Amino acid sequence: MATAQPNAPTAKPAIPQPGVAALPVANRGLLTLGVMLATIMQILDTTIANVALPHMTTQLG
Repeated sequence: MATAQPNAPTAKPAIPQPGVAALPVANRGLLTLGVMLATIMQILDTTIANVALPHMTTQLG
């Protein structure tokens, strides 16, 4: 039996170059702010739903 050889080239791991930041400082701050705002919105949404759920269940029967 012959063994099959893959036709696709092997992928090289992504290695950052020395001395170069992965993200610029300004973009890193915006990314952090976006994640923080998304987390706050999720917590607020969950809190509103948990407070309103008992009232909704009594109204729906």
